Amino acid sequence: MATFNEKHWSCWETCISGLSREDIDQVTDHIHQTLSHHKGKKIFRTYLKQCQRVDDLACLDLYDICNDFIVKEESYRCSSEEPTLDNLTKDVQAAMDMAEALDDIPEIDLAILERFQAAVTSSSRDDKLRVLEDTKVRLMDHLRNAHDSFKVLILQHYSKKK
Repeated sequence: MATFNEKHWSCWETCISGLSREDIDQVTDHIHQTLSHHKGKKIFRTYLKQCQRVDDLACLDLYDICNDFIVKEESYRCSSEEPTLDNLTKDVQAAMDMAEALDDIPEIDLAILERFQAAVTSSSRDDKLRVLEDTKVRLMDHLRNAHDSFKVLILQHYSKKK
């Protein structure tokens, strides 16, 4: 894993400035909270970029895509009397294409790829949404290790500020 150099520390201070103690607690407590916290996710993404954690960045990108597709579908389902599956099927196909590229990520295994394939051809909205949700969970599991390192760094930096 790459380490932070002076340039990274300068950027890091800029990223963290303005975070309250409550924000620090939220983004360092659990990966789910970091990914749910807008600024926390942005800082986590910056950390992954600066440490050149390419696979983790790809996982975060797919996590965001799956989340966006789920949110879009929920919004669409609420606003349409007879929602079709066309857009959701295209979204699941796009997520599957991204997942297939993550062949070095153990959480994105053959079983989830087969579920994607089944969801693409399924006429069940629930099957499609379920594979997107399950993929998010798997990606969160994968990102836990990166988050542990992120947490150490952010807490170390915060303690220096005191």
